[in-house]
Amino acid sequence: MKVLMFTGKGGVGKSTCAAAAAKGLAKRYKVLLVSTDYQPSLTSILKVDARGRKASLGNLDVLELDEEITRELWRKRFGEEVFRVISSFLNVDREIIDYVAEAPSIPEQFSLAMILWELPNYDYVVWDTSPVGGTLRLIRIEKEFYEHLGQAASLYLKVRGTLDRIRRGGEDPLTILRRWRKLAEDIFEMLRDRTTSYVVTTPEELPLREAERAVKELRSFGIKVGGVIVNQVMSEDVLAVRLELQKKRVEEAKNIFGRIVVIPMYPEVTEEELNLMFERLATFI
Repeated sequence: MKVLMFTGKGGVGKSTCAAAAAKGLAKRYKVLLVSTDYQPSLTSILKVDARGRKASLGNLDVLELDEEITRELWRKRFGEEVFRVISSFLNVDREIIDYVAEAPSIPEQFSLAMILWELPNYDYVVWDTSPVGGTLRLIRIEKEFYEHLGQAASLYLKVRGTLDRIRRGGEDPLTILRRWRKLAEDIFEMLRDRTTSYVVTTPEELPLREAERAVKELRSFGIKVGGVIVNQVMSEDVLAVRLELQKKRVEEAKNIFGRIVVIPMYPEVTEEELNLMFERLATFI
């Protein structure tokens, strides 16, 4: 398995777990650590500037794919092909490329292709994903995209005679559609046959339930689940240190923002605790 995917609810520490796994593997292998989370933290964790470009740490390359950079890379790779296909149906100019580039999920979809293309260069790719809801949505869209490309090719064949009369020359759009479908097929092969996913959670109710749902859905896509990482389990020593750090951060927040409200950490989110939280918020909102 060449791709190790780390996913989980936001805030459970999946980026930290991914970074730790990548650094460990890099002691023996050539590794790419790539983040497709649009609020990435690898640069902060590893103290390197990896936003939109690879940063090298010996055997470990680090890359954060933010939304703006990913859209621009998509334009360069697929912009002309998209124009070629759409212009065979409609009388449009190249502004359509920018319009499609701004569509939801375009950067996320392209990031999957970038991971696929990087595989031959590394022994392992460690993938720090967006929070689990966005990751599952991305996989679902990729599956639907693959299925629709098959329908698009069939439709194109049916109306090809008419389109041949209005085509502008150059590469046959059907060839492009087939190439896109092959790329989607290769991405699915990567996810199903070459990827092991690790779901990160913390020992609290909400992250645990979300991890449970994520494991079921990943398996429904045919993606192997290597296990669940229960992160941020506290000891008494850690509790004492964290309490002092939190007190300092609360004071820092007061100095920075002025008006804040402090909500205690409750053992579980019950109806009673929600009422207690609201009592504090009621004086604030």
